[in-house]
Amino acid sequence: MSKEKEPSSSKKKMKIVVSGATAVMIFSAGLSLYHHWDQPAASNPIRLTHSNNDISSVIASSGKRKSQIRLNTDSDQPTPIEQPKDRKKQNFSLKNNIDNNVVYIVDLSEPDKNQTVMGLVVDPAKNAPLPEIPKKEVPPILSTIILDQEDDIIVPPNADDENENSGLELPGEGTIEEGSTGEDNPEIPTNPEEPEIPGETGEPTTPSNPSNPGNPNVPTDPFPIPSEPEKPTSGYKTVALIVPESLYTQIKYYTAADDTASLQNAVYYGGQVKKQDEDYAKIIDLIVSSAVKLKDQAVQDPSNGYTYSSLQLINSLQLEDQKIQALQAEIRKELYKQFLNNEIQLYVAKSTPAVSTAEVSNSADSSEVASGVTAESPEVANSSTSSQEDKDIVYYVGKYNEITGEKIEKSDFKEADKKLLESAKKEAEVDENTTEALNKYQMDARYSPEVAEEAKQQKEELVKKQVKPLEERKPGDYEEIPTETALETLTKLKDSGQYVQVIEQGGSLVSNLDIATVVNDASNLLMQQTNSMEDELDAYTSATKQKKIVAQYQTLVEAPGVPAEYAKASEDRLYQYRLMIEARDTATDDLAKAVILASEAATKEKAISEGARSLLNKLSSDLLAAAVGYSLDKEEQAYEILSTRSVINSVYAQTATSRKQAISYSKTANDMWQKQNANGALQYAGESNRLYPERHMNDDLLHEISNSLLEKASGRSFQEQLKTYNLLASVPGLPNDINQVVITRKEAVDQYIRGKDEQNLEKAVYYLGESWEKEWTKDLAAVLLDTKSNQLFTEANEMRGVDFALAGRYYKTLVNTSGVSDEIKQASKQAMDELKVN
Repeated sequence: MSKEKEPSSSKKKMKIVVSGATAVMIFSAGLSLYHHWDQPAASNPIRLTHSNNDISSVIASSGKRKSQIRLNTDSDQPTPIEQPKDRKKQNFSLKNNIDNNVVYIVDLSEPDKNQTVMGLVVDPAKNAPLPEIPKKEVPPILSTIILDQEDDIIVPPNADDENENSGLELPGEGTIEEGSTGEDNPEIPTNPEEPEIPGETGEPTTPSNPSNPGNPNVPTDPFPIPSEPEKPTSGYKTVALIVPESLYTQIKYYTAADDTASLQNAVYYGGQVKKQDEDYAKIIDLIVSSAVKLKDQAVQDPSNGYTYSSLQLINSLQLEDQKIQALQAEIRKELYKQFLNNEIQLYVAKSTPAVSTAEVSNSADSSEVASGVTAESPEVANSSTSSQEDKDIVYYVGKYNEITGEKIEKSDFKEADKKLLESAKKEAEVDENTTEALNKYQMDARYSPEVAEEAKQQKEELVKKQVKPLEERKPGDYEEIPTETALETLTKLKDSGQYVQVIEQGGSLVSNLDIATVVNDASNLLMQQTNSMEDELDAYTSATKQKKIVAQYQTLVEAPGVPAEYAKASEDRLYQYRLMIEARDTATDDLAKAVILASEAATKEKAISEGARSLLNKLSSDLLAAAVGYSLDKEEQAYEILSTRSVINSVYAQTATSRKQAISYSKTANDMWQKQNANGALQYAGESNRLYPERHMNDDLLHEISNSLLEKASGRSFQEQLKTYNLLASVPGLPNDINQVVITRKEAVDQYIRGKDEQNLEKAVYYLGESWEKEWTKDLAAVLLDTKSNQLFTEANEMRGVDFALAGRYYKTLVNTSGVSDEIKQASKQAMDELKVN
């Protein structure tokens, strides 16, 4: 072997020449492929990739990409050929078996020339070892490539182009640890949990490509441009992503985890399902099973830290499912019972001098308290209870027994019903207080087991006093009927419909049995006629008809000769009618009193007439609407009146019951917050809002509680934060500004945790991208997103030669995900174009 003198302009290189036999062999191989060397230079650049390397090795090494090398190509450089479809048959090879510092490459592009063998010169002082090449059979070397001494690794697509991924900073440099607070973002929450690097916690690392084995410990370019596999021949193929997940898949993920926090998420996110959604029935089943578990946990371990949020979450669902509604009914019943016990204890404490109930431990820092405990009852030094408190106890106990069907016990009332009766009697002595007196009488008459009858009698007497007296009846001016023709004349008058005249002229002659029969018939017909008139819709709107109805009933009641049964029935109907007229006339000045009188009038009827029903409904509706503008005491009174009378339309009665309960719950919520029981205050305030959403009576309280809890939660771990977010997110009627903050933070943390824990890289990248979009977790999510997106990009590159559709799906996920670096997005978009997928 002889050496030739190198040109002075070149760097020092070592060269060799091959023997004659070898040259003949190389010449023959070169001729068979000679036609390939006329291809355009940019047809398909040679790329060297080592996709089997773990990206984590690059991260762990220095945190920065190594400087890149370009091929030192001249204008007379042989043009590389296209790679064949079979990647196992490469058109070039590198060998490093001569000298540790030189890689020899033979150029056969011009086989007719006696060309020396050129070598790739490697400076051992500056250059890292080249990646180990898989040991396999290789074809003869076909081209000469000179490697510049100044470069470190080979990234060729083209010697004249900059690598599109140059300058990309990898994770590990300038990142923020989870839980730290950067100067530019003091809002970032503190989380003691460190972001876990895949591979250190059992999470699968990126698998190597089985078709391209190599040394996994050798670092490679994190964004190599992989060789292209065989592509579809016609147009672009659309690939479907697996993210975002369907609601059913999302709920199934949480139910599979089966811990309390996950079950709460299943109920929370599942509550957004609509009947028209796919898998509606399956989602409902998952919600029901999760809700049952949460309720059981709350009952079995009320101090587990999730009791209030779990129960409130279930209670806030607005799903038309019988199982869910049954659970809600149980929770609401138990809440009302807890409320009633609390009210009774407070009432007893006030009724008994120097007695106080045990103070409930409700520290401001406690996350949960048992759902069955009551708030602190203050010590009192006197036995005085207000008439409102007496009335409330009778109402609450009566309503509880009415709703649950449980037997009313005398002890439940704690003498409040008797005190209420005495209070009503005093109210009745003052005309201005008649409405409240009638309200209290009615409450005792309906609910008290001891004084109901007395209260009913007192009420009826007071009601009668509200009806104006009748004017004196004036009989008609008729011609005198001769005695001998009286029967014939009265019969003709009856047949012609002159019933009043028959009664008034024949009533004194009923000693004659035949005339008595005519008068009886006329009385019956007149009562039927009057009843029919009173049943008509205009009976309370037509003054003419009203006058006629009163006159005819008055005739039946006062005229002699009318059978007693007709007289008594007419008397009752006349009173009922006059009472309803009084209610109509009273509505202008006292709508609440008008409803009381109208309901009393309707109660007198065995079957309320259409006219009376129409008037009662109108008055009830007007009172319900007007009550919103009343003072709180007057508003409560209106709801008490509407909810304690069976003749009131059930819709109005139920609305009034809910509103009265809402007002009571609102008072309890404020009391609990004063005692630093935030959880209980939220529970009652939330239920108050659910029962009476139009009132917004708890906005100020909820702002105060929410801001306090959010401030405390911001410095805690994500798991502790989620307890607060779940508690607040399930509060019905939470003020919109607070609600938006809570929901955004909850979803941000949920998405971060899901992305951190998710084993599927596509889903992990997606959820971390969603979390990255929220300011609350943006910086934390960026750390893991950078790592996961690098891993997914590497997997996509490896899959190009195996499954181009799957690779395209990975690339598309990266392109579509927020927070993925621009470099990865651009590289992924280029890869999608090369694969012809979208």
